[in-house]
Amino acid sequence: MNALAIAVMFHGLAVHTDMVTEVRQARLSLAGIALARERRRISRDVHDLLGYSLSAIVVKGELAVHVPERAAEQLADITRIAERALTDLAAVPGDSGHALSLGTELASAREVLSAAGATVHADSVVELPGEIDALLATVLREAVTNVLRHSRARHCRVELTLQNATARLRITNDGVGEATAPPGQGLTNLAQRVTSLGGTLRTAHVPGGYELLVLQPTGLGRDPDGVKTVARV
Repeated sequence: MNALAIAVMFHGLAVHTDMVTEVRQARLSLAGIALARERRRISRDVHDLLGYSLSAIVVKGELAVHVPERAAEQLADITRIAERALTDLAAVPGDSGHALSLGTELASAREVLSAAGATVHADSVVELPGEIDALLATVLREAVTNVLRHSRARHCRVELTLQNATARLRITNDGVGEATAPPGQGLTNLAQRVTSLGGTLRTAHVPGGYELLVLQPTGLGRDPDGVKTVARV
């Protein structure tokens, strides 16, 4: 009887040891997944936050070179944009409390696109929940970056409406040739951000230009049962 009890005890210890090992391996795997996700987030945020600032600095630098009488003004703008980029960079760890503002991004878009020779037509900013406002600000920033990098736009239009608890942001520009390459990392990042909050993002070449369209539920005007309104395309 004692031999049987000892055998059962050792078997239990062996099973327990195996379970501890499996739990430890599972924890290591989860930690590895979390680390990989954080690295992807940081890479995405660095691209999204700094791409615009660097493009704006290039535009301002070229204007300073080609229009010497405005060089001091453009250099002052470059300094301001670089300082803002440093602030954006500090937000990458995610604990600084810094968030993009759609109103601020729209004002910046007007300034930079005008400096690049484009006329900007934009709707007024509507009041949105903070998370949605920051998301659409990120979308606008990336859209303006793409206009600067991939077009010779002379006209850019930013349309923003709120209807049935869904924000609709449509950005169009001219000066774009035929599509020759798949969407870049910036648009891929945007699609992931928008989808994660239940929205949709579409891009398309249209006659004479390019269109980016986002339909984003805002969480406003929910039904009494607390179910969110979902955008349908």
